[in-house]
Amino acid sequence: ELPEVATAEISAFPDQTSLSVVF
Repeated sequence: ELPEVATAEISAFPDQTSLSVVF
């Protein structure tokens, strides 16, 4: 995914989902 999209997802789901996006 694009960095901007990943950031948006992290902000929306600051949980295990965010970890999956980052890593």
